[in-house]
Amino acid sequence: MTLERESVEYIPVLFEAGLSRATLIAPEIFFYLGRIYTSALWSWKRSQLHRPPERQSEYDEMVAWETDVAAAYERFLPAVTELVERNENVSDRCAGVHLLSQMKEHRNDLMGFLRSLFDDSLDERLKVDIIEALANLGFTAGPMDERGRAVHQWVHEKLSDPSPAIRLGAALSLFPRVDGDEQKSLKREIARTVLEGHAVVEEAAWLLEGSVPWAIRREISY
Repeated sequence: MTLERESVEYIPVLFEAGLSRATLIAPEIFFYLGRIYTSALWSWKRSQLHRPPERQSEYDEMVAWETDVAAAYERFLPAVTELVERNENVSDRCAGVHLLSQMKEHRNDLMGFLRSLFDDSLDERLKVDIIEALANLGFTAGPMDERGRAVHQWVHEKLSDPSPAIRLGAALSLFPRVDGDEQKSLKREIARTVLEGHAVVEEAAWLLEGSVPWAIRREISY
């Protein structure tokens, strides 16, 4: 999924539609915005060190474009966090959490917010999305920092939750992010919880286009 360079101006329109109480497809809009965010940022900025000298102006232009995209999202970050805290529609809240999970530039602020949201929530579907969001924000390429290690431990703790759906969600969030030895024990946990937990987990926003088997097969790129 790609975002055309001239389409940045439509990002606020999508946000305003998704945040409107009159919108019936807010989850689809937020899922789409999350996909756009990860596809648009920050490939040009990351590759600047290897840019050919003759393409410097092109790289500068595209990095500026990426910065504009990020600014458009950042403008609506407070509204999205308010939505996931206060909105009465669980599907909209889950979709908002999924969108926040893609905004890794704000991980330091969002991880604490999401952990508090998990503790305050009673809805298992929302909790499953928060677990995946924290895993996505906390696990990074290379050695994990202190925050990443704390998230890793936090998600692991959810494997002992009384709810089969929470345990299944935690196992699926961990599975593609750990090595083979740990995956073996996670497969056993998935087998133990899938019958009771799959109905809730497959309604999570991060599984909007997937399923439990897909979640096991997926590969994570950082």
